[in-house]
Amino acid sequence: MNQNTVRLPATQESEDGTLRGFPMHAYANGSKNLQFRNLCGVLKVNLQKTGVTVTSIKLTMGSPINGDYTVSDMGTNEASLSSTPILGTGNNTTTLVCNQDITTAHVFYIYLPAGTYRGLTLEITGSDGFVCSKGPATGNVVIERSKYSTLTLGGDDLVFVSPYPEGVLPGVFTVVNENNVTHTVHFSQGNLQYKPSTGAWRFAEHQYHFVGNDSQGNVYENGVTCDNNLIYYQASYPGWIDYYHWCPGNNPMSNDFSHFVDWGVNAITGGGAANTWRTLSAAEWDYIFDNRPNASSKRGIATVDGVHGLVLLPDNWTTMPNGITSLNTTLSDWTDNEYDVSQWAQMEAMGAVFLPASGQSSYQIGDVGTYWSYISAEGNDHPADPTDPYDYEYNDEDGIGLRFATFSIGFVGTGYAGWPSLSLSVRLVRNEN
Repeated sequence: MNQNTVRLPATQESEDGTLRGFPMHAYANGSKNLQFRNLCGVLKVNLQKTGVTVTSIKLTMGSPINGDYTVSDMGTNEASLSSTPILGTGNNTTTLVCNQDITTAHVFYIYLPAGTYRGLTLEITGSDGFVCSKGPATGNVVIERSKYSTLTLGGDDLVFVSPYPEGVLPGVFTVVNENNVTHTVHFSQGNLQYKPSTGAWRFAEHQYHFVGNDSQGNVYENGVTCDNNLIYYQASYPGWIDYYHWCPGNNPMSNDFSHFVDWGVNAITGGGAANTWRTLSAAEWDYIFDNRPNASSKRGIATVDGVHGLVLLPDNWTTMPNGITSLNTTLSDWTDNEYDVSQWAQMEAMGAVFLPASGQSSYQIGDVGTYWSYISAEGNDHPADPTDPYDYEYNDEDGIGLRFATFSIGFVGTGYAGWPSLSLSVRLVRNEN
């Protein structure tokens, strides 16, 4: 840039509400004393919402608000910015990056070139990934040099919603499959459930919900405890089940084990259209547990709302929410990590995943968690080759189903007699890329 050019960045930073990087002009007028003048005005965004941590505020106007601007009258105290950025440098969106706890009210500052703007929109993102979108405004917003223009939002004006599709948890996990293909995925909001009497699919309402049997489980239909016992695997059963045999993912009542059908082929209430979701392979499960960076520090057994299970932290996890101790990763006891509903809600909002120890075929409920992985023929990507369903070769770490308990995370292998008829849980993922 030339010395008579000022760059207004597309990303600004805020710390404790302090305005940083405000562009100014210094004029000496033949003396040693410099006279400073602001070159921009300020939009003062006053947010009044308790219990929210704001990570960014994205501001969009109907005309450019950043880029390279020419400064005219540099040698006088009347120096000012051009009304528009130099051709090819500006855009209409500026993002303020911040990390502020809002108690009763908090003010954020975004500096802008003076002008009259239309179409103001705001996208305010909280630390839980939820977003509040406002606008576009129908009236003009006037920004005057060296002055504040104030925008106040609070109460019902600040409603934060998930930016992710229905049923998708916010945590991002990198996985690498058996063909060394890398994806980033999101887990579903809970285990997959099926109602035989209607053929309906849904996700568990909460991650710590599971069907179990008539005495162990926390899923109900019309006030009646749902039951996974195999006697209920019949088309007339009006409750929900969440154990499945290996092969017929599109027909849980079938005993045809001749080919694999991924459970993700189904349309899922609260999860979107058919073929939106998929099952992880054993290699992908293994990558999450053992091969991603810092894998061992991002998993631990736990008790959530009285339910035993396994916690997985997303790739970008940095620290626990305030007041919650760091994850104990020793895998020694279900009480290594204990969270009530409120604590877990905070962790879940930051991307944590919980797999309940829902047992296997209604046995070992609360002591073991077993989850299917998809099986593909050697050298083939998902899904498996239906014409050759039993030609599988695995490395030691691979298997047809994830299994975890205290002191143990591993896989159920094809050496298990009659393994296709095992009844295991299913937790689906959705590809981000």
